[in-house]
Amino acid sequence: MSVNAFCKSENEENYIILSIGLLYEFLNAAKNFVSNKDLNVVFKLGEDNKPTYLRLLYYYMLISIIGHELGHIGHGHLRIDTCKNSTNEYNSSNNMHDPERNRLIQLEEFDADWFGVRINYSSIFYKADVTNSHELFVKTDLLFLSTYLSFQVLSNKGNRDFSAYFNNDIFYYDHPHPGIRMWYSAIFISSWLADYPNGIELINNGIHAIVAYDKQVLHKENPTNSFYNVGITERGALHIQELVNGWNASRELYQPYSYCDIPDLGTLDRPFYFLTSNGEQIPGRLFINLLGVGDKFSF
Repeated sequence: MSVNAFCKSENEENYIILSIGLLYEFLNAAKNFVSNKDLNVVFKLGEDNKPTYLRLLYYYMLISIIGHELGHIGHGHLRIDTCKNSTNEYNSSNNMHDPERNRLIQLEEFDADWFGVRINYSSIFYKADVTNSHELFVKTDLLFLSTYLSFQVLSNKGNRDFSAYFNNDIFYYDHPHPGIRMWYSAIFISSWLADYPNGIELINNGIHAIVAYDKQVLHKENPTNSFYNVGITERGALHIQELVNGWNASRELYQPYSYCDIPDLGTLDRPFYFLTSNGEQIPGRLFINLLGVGDKFSF
């Protein structure tokens, strides 16, 4: 079963389609998370609460991917190109290895990811009690983990082969590497959480949830075994910078075709990274979000 999500436009009507394969793999990823025998090493989740948390993870993973496709529609990605009436998460052989075309597609994917993560954030934090730290930490974990699991599925079950990512041009592919997408999504989330009184703690808590799950539950001691760590190498950080700044320079072109205002995400002038391409940690680095808020975080 293919793992795919796409949107299309016909006769001024827009549609979002999710494949059965994607629904199955998203659910399977959520099930694997809550049923892992070592989960309680990191997360205190009682047996009675696991079915509820499974449903929440699955629900918000779907919210994120539906929001992503809605971003393609809402920000005019289908309307700006009269020759294009659909976008596709699955591999498109016609666009592969065409750097000019792939750059445009990657910028649109970046924008759609922002849209999807923003909808997911707004759904999870809707009417959150900002005075209740426990509630905010729980919601932060749910936001980071649902984002992580979504991109984990695309990394493990998608049909793009990124094994030669470090050897090819960043626009060799028609979509960004899932690890790149994971980390710029973390940047988005961090920029929103930074507005909370305990924003730095929330950001570190969310990142810790992902890193600790990988290391202590999935036992991936070598950072190179984790798909998302591509995004925190120097190459990955420069790729993220190219997408952030490239979209910022291009967004005005899409505004006339958009159904809503396209926000200015600012520029990323100082990309930070934590790992070499060989997975060696660079000590003393800070996690920096788009607003320039950072704190020391140990990987």
